[in-house]
Amino acid sequence: MKKVNWFYACVSCAILSPSIVLAQPTQSIDAPPQQIVGRWDGIYKEAGISTPVIFRFTSTGKAIIVSATEEKQGLRGYWANYTLNAKLQPMHLDFKFENSEEPLLTIVDVVNSQTNSQTNSQTLRLQLQSTEPTDKRPKRFKDALQLQKVSDTAIAPLTQLPQAEQSEEGEGRFVMTTLARSAILYRVEADRFPTNLAQLGLNHSSTQNYRFELSAKGYQLTLIARPKKAGLRSYIAVISSEPSREQGTTQLGAVATICQSFRPASIAPSMPKVSPRRSDKAYPIITCNSGSEPLLF
Repeated sequence: MKKVNWFYACVSCAILSPSIVLAQPTQSIDAPPQQIVGRWDGIYKEAGISTPVIFRFTSTGKAIIVSATEEKQGLRGYWANYTLNAKLQPMHLDFKFENSEEPLLTIVDVVNSQTNSQTNSQTLRLQLQSTEPTDKRPKRFKDALQLQKVSDTAIAPLTQLPQAEQSEEGEGRFVMTTLARSAILYRVEADRFPTNLAQLGLNHSSTQNYRFELSAKGYQLTLIARPKKAGLRSYIAVISSEPSREQGTTQLGAVATICQSFRPASIAPSMPKVSPRRSDKAYPIITCNSGSEPLLF
């Protein structure tokens, strides 16, 4: 079986080559079909490793992709233009990256189903296997990526918060992970950071077990979770969108890391170290400081 590499090759477009700038969204009188517009979350599996993946399709032809960093201890977000032909079955989906003369051609469909709670759910099937910018469009699905629709926008609702609050420390992990993922999408889509927690879906800064803070300055957003009771660990997350030196103010995306204290603590972990960009990296490396460790997304 042909090894899938376009998915991480796309990451390379935005992450590994600072000299490459992703395509800007094309302006079109006709809006793209709405079938896949929204946020879709799933799990990407390769070489026995499972990592989260998010696809956000906007109504203006912009696709935002969030996937694990090379170290698998953080997430990174990048984007490209997309076009969708919804008249065909399966639907034809094209991604256009600035560093490729040819678009990446693939297929996609949306399956509607009903859960036990009588609520409608949607699953997006996206063909990643055997797709490269130089390949022909696949004709059928094989080991397709399965993504669940979680929102019509970039922000995931915190609908599972009541259940997470029952697990106490699990609440901190759940909320911080949800906020950090939404913050990446918000930053890449809006080209700016949110200024308050409500913009990320958390309407109150205090939950049953934690207090949360958000601060944004320049190319960096910081999220903090402090426990309200003893025996719980604290968390800090950094989302960075520092532009490439070679590209001045051009934004290539965003990268995030969450750090959790080794032991229960009432104060937040020390600020993670954000390293300068190296020549072979288009994103900064975020490293947890002493007394904390990275939280796997």
